[in-house]
Amino acid sequence: VAMRRALSLAIDRNLMVTAAWNGSAEVANSPVSTALAFWRDDEALAISANLEEAKALLKDAGYRLVDGRLHYPEGVEETLVGP
Repeated sequence: VAMRRALSLAIDRNLMVTAAWNGSAEVANSPVSTALAFWRDDEALAISANLEEAKALLKDAGYRLVDGRLHYPEGVEETLVGP
């Protein structure tokens, strides 16, 4: 959960709208279109980029940055599930 939240906080959506869509898009933090007001969660749309908060979330969750690489918390290993 901390990793997903940190990634979300690290994305500057305003920059994406400006750089990628030349300002012709709406900032979104959800796959639900802002045009669908009934299904939209305005609280979710209020998330803004905050790199320092993202770093703090990862640190609090036990992630470590070593030589520019992010490492899992102690004792956690990635497991791959094959077909």
